[in-house]
Amino acid sequence: MAGSTVTATIGDLPPLESALVTITARIGASCPDDLVNSASASAAGDVNPPNDSDSSQTQLVAIFHDGFESGDTDAWSLAAP
Repeated sequence: MAGSTVTATIGDLPPLESALVTITARIGASCPDDLVNSASASAAGDVNPPNDSDSSQTQLVAIFHDGFESGDTDAWSLAAP
């Protein structure tokens, strides 16, 4: 799903505060090995608009590659380093 967009409305944050948004997704076998996450923010009266966006590349780690697994695998997980 190249180019897919998820939008999260955070609301007002005081200066120097932050917010965390967690997105959980299932990926298929045809998904690329790397995922690029991008985020941006905007606010009225922003005095430093160039610092309002960032991106990060994440390497995806497959835990099922041989097709042997079947049935309900929801309880299985892997934490990537």
